[in-house]
Amino acid sequence: MANFKEKLCFWIRYNIEVILQLLENYLNTFEFIVNAAKLQLLTYFSGTYSLMKKKQATPPIIKKDAKSEKKTDYFKWIWYLIIPVLTFLVYQSVTTFDSTNWDDKAYLQETPMIRDLNMEKTKAIFTKKVLNSYNPIVLLTFAYDYKMSKLKPGWCHAVNLFFHLMNAILVFVCMRKLRFKTNHAGIIALLFALHPLSTEAVAWIAGRKDVVYLFFFLLSWKFYLDYFNSTKKLFLFVSIFFFILSLLSKVQAITLPFILIASDLMLDQKFDPKRLLNKIPYFILAIIFGVIAVSGSGELMADKYTAPFTLLDKLVYSIMAFGLYLQKIIFPFNQIAIYQFPEPGSSAYIIDLLVGIIAIGAIVVGFIFSMKKNPRLAGGLLIFAVSIFPVLHLVAVNSALIYERFVYLAGIGIFIAAFALIERFPKQEMRITYVTIAICILFTGLTVARIPIWKNSLSLWTDIIAKDPTAADAFTNRGQYYESINDYDKAFLDFSESVRLEPNKPGGYHNRAVSYFHKKDFALALKDNQRVLDIDPKHTDALVNRGAIYFNMNQNDSAIFYYKKALEVTPGLAKAYYNCGAAYFNMKDFSSAAFNFKKATEYISDYTDAYTYLALSNTNLFKFEEAEFAINASEKYTPNSAARTMVSNELIQLGNAAYRNGKPDEALNLYTESARIMPSNAEAYFNLGGIYLMKKEILKARENWQKTLSLNPNHAEAKNWLTRTAGAK
Repeated sequence: MANFKEKLCFWIRYNIEVILQLLENYLNTFEFIVNAAKLQLLTYFSGTYSLMKKKQATPPIIKKDAKSEKKTDYFKWIWYLIIPVLTFLVYQSVTTFDSTNWDDKAYLQETPMIRDLNMEKTKAIFTKKVLNSYNPIVLLTFAYDYKMSKLKPGWCHAVNLFFHLMNAILVFVCMRKLRFKTNHAGIIALLFALHPLSTEAVAWIAGRKDVVYLFFFLLSWKFYLDYFNSTKKLFLFVSIFFFILSLLSKVQAITLPFILIASDLMLDQKFDPKRLLNKIPYFILAIIFGVIAVSGSGELMADKYTAPFTLLDKLVYSIMAFGLYLQKIIFPFNQIAIYQFPEPGSSAYIIDLLVGIIAIGAIVVGFIFSMKKNPRLAGGLLIFAVSIFPVLHLVAVNSALIYERFVYLAGIGIFIAAFALIERFPKQEMRITYVTIAICILFTGLTVARIPIWKNSLSLWTDIIAKDPTAADAFTNRGQYYESINDYDKAFLDFSESVRLEPNKPGGYHNRAVSYFHKKDFALALKDNQRVLDIDPKHTDALVNRGAIYFNMNQNDSAIFYYKKALEVTPGLAKAYYNCGAAYFNMKDFSSAAFNFKKATEYISDYTDAYTYLALSNTNLFKFEEAEFAINASEKYTPNSAARTMVSNELIQLGNAAYRNGKPDEALNLYTESARIMPSNAEAYFNLGGIYLMKKEILKARENWQKTLSLNPNHAEAKNWLTRTAGAK
């Protein structure tokens, strides 16, 4: 592994050198192209940058000669190329990745409002929460994914990567507007783009929240900096607009007003209370969206099966998390997707607490002492601290001590602080710059090694289990993956381990019950399922699965009872309606079956199986127009749907029953409808021939048998009847 990392680092360093050399060689030849591009990009990123002059106190500006200015501009456009190209090369493999069963399912499969977007579903997107979070803009991006690709994982990953590339460029733009040197701004952007902790936000589909909110966040920040440098009100209004979009993407955006204060501090080189006035709209919006996030949510993202934390617990775990976030930004080694809470009183608990106290002390002391002497350093530390605060346990009780995606923004603050220190040593600038480039290369190597962990559910959970064998959720989720590929033996082992690790939580029991169900051991399935309901009587999936167990035991009444209980707990649950319809269908209550199948399609518009059985139910109710409508809907969403074949065959069975009951005319109509629905169904024409033979209409009978043979030349009975009726009239 070490050899691989060495080769990787060499390859990255070599390619960077090649790119820079090529650009340097060809820069003079294509100078006119560069200048044209510069003009266009400058207009796009900076608006009227040439007019941005300020009367208030600003840091002393060192005048450069024309040659130096030109060189700086060249470097700026080189960075506009290096940042996205290198980031894309590092992350491009994610476009081949699958989705995972960690939140991806909730966004892609269990959120019906992102499918076939209309006014009603758009309203639902802006009024409902998913996974206890209010992210309507993120849901709209998934709706776009659905429209463009039917939520294919590769496409979804590509969209995440696109936002990450844009974010990296915007970080560079914002750093330039904060008056960092071009190369320093570029390295900060690269540190952001290639930091190993960013992989969770980029390579995980459900990380869409982070890449989208930060995109609008950075745009808002960028336009505020434009306003700062020009005092044009339009820039302020545009900034507020993008701030609203960021808030609609993730509540963590509420930190922006404080980031803007930090920006004022860095640009003014002092704290100016008068500048707080233009932050009032930002604070008002932050408060409003903060209330929306908390309302109806209880403790944000809390694990409801864990005893609530006391105030002291929240404080202690917040201190630990603060220290660990800072530690991981600086030393991003030994990464894991789930950082479990240390056992109280253990050595890890004490060490994490001490590290957290030291980290907080260092940030506070550093901020206080640098306020006057180095405002940029103070601003960077403030950005980090403020960005981390909303995800600490004092505000939100998370299911893990930290999540790496939560530093997607906060890391920028540490990088700013680092370069604020570097700029204090101008004589060592080149040497320090080389060191930071080496760090970028190291981070790139770590990122390249980390990205494959997110390839699919198996790679993700196996990595966690290898690093932390006590992670019960990892065993549960890996078991679900094995179950999805029908490897029930491995799934059973993982679920049993989850039960052993956390006997008082329902997850392991619930999934092991599903394993027993697949093994047709319904007695043990019911036993584990009951353990789930003893722990959580409103466990929706357990109620649905209990119904499924009874359904497979042919106890349809009991199945319907539990499906309806699930709908009481979770109204609008499409799979509960579908399963309920299946139970009614088994009982030949086709009217009730049709009602439930139709309800399922109302909540998931592309529910192909529901449309298929809705068509079958309406067929049994002799509602042929409604049946054909359902067939067409099924084929719309699944072109190779079996609905038409199943309905045509069902009509043949109904025709056979009518014939046996002495109703040849009804049988004739049903066979005719079967042939109309599916003109390629040879059996429908064969049966039509039989009816016409009974009616002594030999010519019509032979025509239908000949049609049968044209569709199925090996149909022995059709050949036999054609032979027997040869010459008959």
